[in-house]
Formats: sequence, structure tokens, C-alpha cells
Amino acid sequence: MIGKDQDVSKRPWLGRESRAANFSSIVTSLSKAHVISIEAGFGYGKTIFAEKWAAQLREQDETVITFDAWKADYTDDPLMAFAGKLLDHLPPPPENSSAEDVKDSKVYKALGSIAKIACIAGGKLAAGTYGADAVADYLEADDNTDEKAVIEAVAKAAGGEASKQFVNLLATQFISEKIREKDLREQLKALREQLDESNKGRIIVIIDELDRCRPDFAISMLEAIKHLFDVEGYIFILMINPEQIERTAGRLFGKIEGGEPYFAKFVDLRLELGLPAYDELTKLLFEPLDEKFKPLTESPDFRFPKAAEWMSQFAESLAATPRQIESAMRHTEIAMALAQGKPVDPVYLFCASLLKALSMKDEQAAGLIKKHLPWVEAAIKTGEQWDTIVKEARELEYEEETEYMKQNSQKIKSYLYNNSLPLFGKNSSDNHFEFIDTTHAVRTVRDFLDSYTILFPALVNASIEIQAS
Repeated sequence: MIGKDQDVSKRPWLGRESRAANFSSIVTSLSKAHVISIEAGFGYGKTIFAEKWAAQLREQDETVITFDAWKADYTDDPLMAFAGKLLDHLPPPPENSSAEDVKDSKVYKALGSIAKIACIAGGKLAAGTYGADAVADYLEADDNTDEKAVIEAVAKAAGGEASKQFVNLLATQFISEKIREKDLREQLKALREQLDESNKGRIIVIIDELDRCRPDFAISMLEAIKHLFDVEGYIFILMINPEQIERTAGRLFGKIEGGEPYFAKFVDLRLELGLPAYDELTKLLFEPLDEKFKPLTESPDFRFPKAAEWMSQFAESLAATPRQIESAMRHTEIAMALAQGKPVDPVYLFCASLLKALSMKDEQAAGLIKKHLPWVEAAIKTGEQWDTIVKEARELEYEEETEYMKQNSQKIKSYLYNNSLPLFGKNSSDNHFEFIDTTHAVRTVRDFLDSYTILFPALVNASIEIQAS
């Protein structure tokens, strides 16, 4: 399976190599402030794409910072959270540097108050790192006498250990407001210069999981990016689900009728991530499972890569997300294990598992599978037809019965030939297969009837129950 802990370089592009190349061409042509959204629904692989693309951009000597907004939405101020993230990417002070050495360094002097706000907000507070003693520096400044009086009064009233924490909180708020009003743009330019080791004049910031944040934080982050970070050289990339962002805005401002989406006013350029290459994904996921089960017959349709092709076509027809496809493949693997060596049809197991993931009703799901997998329809329909033919033939005279059976056997033979070759161990595209005996062929197909109506559905249901528990 595709895991986030997998080496980024080994993760598949899923047919998005050209998309990444086009995005890179756009981003690396920019120098002025820009906000770009790359849009896709939940489960379409935005995070994995962003990480792989970021690694590729770094190989091209671009300065790239990735920011998981969801991990920061416990704070009330996106500016503080994001400033701390930027500072985390600064080169560390020389080893064994004292606090005074750090405060006298070029980096510290260049960053000034933006270092203080980030460090007070939960950035680097340890001695010897940028921003140490930021609160003390702030309180000692000559132009902060009013704020200093307020803070000292609060500290005196609070007393004890609680006062230190509260002093930090108040100082943070004062510094935050001053930065917004006074010198944020200059500080951000200085920060860009310190971060941009390649001297390309830009910092590419990829923000992910914004659509999972609480509404007030998500909207505040959009506003901060557009208005506070509108500084030359900062290129923001928002990996978002546009529908979810609109729902987020709706929770804060009510339903937004007509016109462009609310979030679009914060974005300069909207791009689409697009659908993954379904064939690449299903082959990637199914190949490791190919030796873990006994196939229903020796037909190539039940083996890699033909089985993966069937799976790909089915997933694409339903516009399933990569996350849903991965989930279906996990259930398929569990179902195979539960079969305990009995022959199984992996394509059916996958299709049925995917439909469960999509919460499809049983009747509709059965219809879709039979439409997509002709041999399933053949196994079920042939059994029903043959029972009817035999019953009707028995009510006729011998000669009539013989002729009746002959005519209908020919129809069934043709039907089986066109729809159920995999059940006889043949390739579904085999044009040279002939049934020697129609009765034997029908019985062979009917042997699989219980598998498709009882065993395989039970395996899928059991695998889902196990995974859920």
C-alpha cells in the first residue's frame, strides 16, 4: 500500500509527472507575491503529490517550505504559527553559541520582532536559538512603556508561576499587533533573504490540510496569506478541496449564493490536480497480492496484470478516489486470506469491496458488477436459464424434448462463448475456444454460481467487519 512513511522518492506519480512539470514551470517563473490553489477532492492524493513535488522542486535548488495547517490550528493566530514554521527553516546558530552571540548575529538582527513573535508563540525558546529572551527584550524597549505597564500590573496581580505564562501571552499579543501595524513587510523580506540560499529571489510555501482546519483558523490563514504575506518573493501553494473550503466559509458567513467561490478572492491562480492514472495505481497495489491467493481458474483475467486492468476500468468508471481504491484493495487482501486457499476471483472481490466503500446499495452494486464482469452475469444467468429449459423440456414428448433441448443448448453455448470464457480457464479475448459439450459447460459454470452469490459476498462482508473492528 502507499503509505505516508514511505520514501518520497519511491512514491508513484500516478500519471501526474507532466502535471508536476507544468506546475513547476508556472511557479518557477514567478518572483512577485502569488497565491496558487491546486485543487482536488478528499482522497485524491494531494498530500502525497505535494510531498513528492516539493522534493522535486528542492532538487532544482528551489527553497521550499511545507506547512501542515491542520497541525497548527490549535493556535488562535495563523501569523504566529506560520512565522514559527518559517524560522524553523533558518540555518542553526554556530555550535556552542551563547544567547548573546545569537542576539548579536546577522540573522537575529535582520529578523527582529518577527523572531520574537514566533518564538513566544511556541517556536525556539531554548537558550542559544533565535528569539531567546524575546519577552525580556520587548519589555526593555523604550517605545513599549504603555504595554510594559499593563503587563507588569497583570503580572503583579496574578503572582506565582501563573504570571510568567500570562506575561508571555500578553507580550505575544502586543508584539503581534505591532508587527502587523509597523514592520511586517520588511521583516518578511529579511526572512526571505535568510532562507533563500539559492538566491533565486523566492520562497515556495506549500500549505496542505487547510480544508481540515476549524473554520475560523482556515479563513484567518487565507486572510493572513493574502494580506500579511503579500510580499515579493513569497509564492504560496494551497493544496485544497474547493468544496470543503466553501463549506468552511459557509459555516462562518452563511450560504454564499452565486458568483465565484468565496476562497477565490484570496487566490491569484487556480489549478486542478486532476484524476490519478487508475491503471498505474491498481497495478501498483495489486501486484504484491498476485501470489497470495488461488485463482478461480487459470484464466489470465484472474492474474496480474489483466486483473489489475479490470480493476482499473471499474474504479475509473466510478471516479473512485485513490484512498477508496487503497481501502478496497486492503479488503480484497483480507478476503483472500479468509478464503483459506479456496479458489477466488480477485476482480470480483475488489469490485464488491470498492462498492462497499462507496456505500452502494446491494441491488445496484450487483447490477454494476454483472455489467462490468460478464463472467459473473454468465454464471448467474446460465444457471437460471438452464433450470428453466430443463423444466420446460420435461413437459414435452421425447422428440419435441430432444429438439427443444438442441435449440436452446445452441443458444446457451453461444452465450457462454461470448461471456464466460474466464470461467473455463480461457482468456476473455480468446477467439478460438469451442465447447465440446454444452451440458458439461453449463454444469461447470453452475459450479461457480454459489461462489458469486454466497461465498465471495460473505468474504467481502467479513473483511469489512474485521477492518472496522
